[in-house]
Amino acid sequence: MKTKQLAFVAVFSALGALLRYFVAITVIPGVVELSPSFLIPQLAGMLMGSIGGSLCGIIVGVAGSVRGEEFPLIPLLGNIALGLSTGIVKDFVSDEKRKLKKLLYVISGAFIGGFIPTFAISILFAPAFAVVFYALIDAFQAGLWTFIGVIVLEVLEKSGLTS
Repeated sequence: MKTKQLAFVAVFSALGALLRYFVAITVIPGVVELSPSFLIPQLAGMLMGSIGGSLCGIIVGVAGSVRGEEFPLIPLLGNIALGLSTGIVKDFVSDEKRKLKKLLYVISGAFIGGFIPTFAISILFAPAFAVVFYALIDAFQAGLWTFIGVIVLEVLEKSGLTS
């Protein structure tokens, strides 16, 4: 990882950790919180790929785990998955396929970053019908923040800040 990328990860991680720790609304105690911090690891993945997104997700996830409003594995693994989900698209889809790439960012962000981690962890301690509901809330939130991330990414690219 280059020095510039490492600096981005550090700054994004600090911002994400602050958002995750201080700006989160508990929707379902112990399971689901709404937070703009979802955007940070996803944007890191869009800018730096799966490694940068995952590293950022680890830091943001630790902040969510320390906060203690959710079962600790949900924010930890969830934020790693958020960064990984968009990072995989960045790593494997050509920049020439811009529209497809944007669509895949949102789909992977919602499914891999939102639905799967919440479902996989919540199924260990809640009934299946409730788990699907919890996971759908996180999938919707992750998809929404990914959509916003795609807009932010376009603004950054047009301003020349991503090169």
